[in-house]
Amino acid sequence: MSFAYSRLALEQLAEERFGGEWKYPRRALFEIPDERATRALIELGPYIRMIDGDEQFSKRLGPIAFGELTGLDGSRGPLNIREVANKVIHCERYE
Repeated sequence: MSFAYSRLALEQLAEERFGGEWKYPRRALFEIPDERATRALIELGPYIRMIDGDEQFSKRLGPIAFGELTGLDGSRGPLNIREVANKVIHCERYE
């Protein structure tokens, strides 16, 4: 989360203060955190699926929406925990 919310501010800082090509600061500020955030997300997907598969937990949790899912036809519905896991596990790329 800190990576996602600080990226714009870091890009502005790098643009203002680091004129030209700064290979190592750019790697430290953007590439390494991006790799770590992607790895964390990939590891999170199966854990979310395990939580969804736990019937005891699902009964206690109940139906909770984690956002809104928009279908290809424009229909909208609640994004449940299984769909969150599916999106993380089966997506083409992370942005």
